[in-house]
Amino acid sequence: MVGRRFWPHGGWDSACSLLHESVSLRRRGVHVDVLTPKYESSWPDQTVIREVPVYRCCVAPRRDWSIGKYMRAMTGWMVERAASYDLIYVDSAREELSSAMEASEKTGTPVVARCRSGGVSADTHWWDTSRHGKRCMLVARRARGILVNDAETRRDLVIRDFHPSKVHRIPSGFRQLTKVTADERWRIRKELANANADLVTEPDTPVLLCHAGMNFSSGVEHLVGISRLLLLRFPNLRIWLVGDGPARDTIYTNLRAEGVRASVAIPGSFSDPMDVFRASNVYFQAGDEGLGFFLPLAISLHLPVVAVDQLPLRRMLQAEEEPGKTTENRLSPTEPVVSLNRDAETNIVPRGLKTQDLVTDRFDCASDLLTWCDPARPKTIKDGIISVLKDLPSATRLAELLSTLMLRRRSEHRLMDAFADTFLSPY
Repeated sequence: MVGRRFWPHGGWDSACSLLHESVSLRRRGVHVDVLTPKYESSWPDQTVIREVPVYRCCVAPRRDWSIGKYMRAMTGWMVERAASYDLIYVDSAREELSSAMEASEKTGTPVVARCRSGGVSADTHWWDTSRHGKRCMLVARRARGILVNDAETRRDLVIRDFHPSKVHRIPSGFRQLTKVTADERWRIRKELANANADLVTEPDTPVLLCHAGMNFSSGVEHLVGISRLLLLRFPNLRIWLVGDGPARDTIYTNLRAEGVRASVAIPGSFSDPMDVFRASNVYFQAGDEGLGFFLPLAISLHLPVVAVDQLPLRRMLQAEEEPGKTTENRLSPTEPVVSLNRDAETNIVPRGLKTQDLVTDRFDCASDLLTWCDPARPKTIKDGIISVLKDLPSATRLAELLSTLMLRRRSEHRLMDAFADTFLSPY
């Protein structure tokens, strides 16, 4: 398994996904090695993470001029050892895939890659905008197989002259995790507070978590802009902005200027984000980043989700299609935003949805169980978060229904079995 980032880069969705996939495959009896670069020369060339051997053969590229040296080092390592593997799996269709394909041509080891979906973070978007994008797209056509998350990405690849038989729709799965009790949440919060004083809370303190890159394209700026208004309404609220990026100092300065720095924590990244998720009460999905690991983790932990309306997110929540089908997407970017409102008799329910529908098998509209907001109208973000915090128990019950629904549709065990059956069985 080859990836640009691996442990301890817990702030990257792709790093957490690759770590979880490697551990899951190992538990199924597959021997897994991970090849990834090191970001400091002092990092060891070889280590073991959760019983998975990790090799760091070179330093990660810093600028475009170092990409060539980085790719040659990756290719050389795989050429030397790839003959002992049955399959090379690359977690993105970028420079690492080019290195893997060059090694494959010399050793005969087949290569499978994941083409990541999303908006500006999608691999297909990177192909169209990056200096090396077109070359990587041409190389990707020669791979043994390409994994995609949704039918739209599959159609996009077919339009780009990828052979349909090579493109397999195996999206990210949802895990069956136990609901966090109040006592367990308080225990985790005390442990986090001991590690970082910014995360100090009380047992009854509501915590709003946002896990996104600290830049002005991830959408985290929407939450920063309304933080003062939220804290005026809920003085006891704590907001945790987890992640790193080039705009970290700017965001920190803006929070200090608003006078809310004491209530908004920016603790950086966690090598394992599980604890920070289990210590939170509400999750804010700021954009199209994190759809592969962070958002599924929040849903699996029964966290109420307030999400900025994004077409990639709606595609992720729509009903799973039968394998091989590529029906046209029924959602459009102009679809009305769904919000939560208070029903006079039954607490919070999605607008247009009857309470009795929530407990029937006929209910299959997962997008109605989230609180949606419009990024062009910051007031809808504020109102959406307030509507959840005002009646957190009811929002949590909706989150439990969403978790059950997504687990039934896209169980991680079923999807990992599909991955193993599709690519590992022939070898």
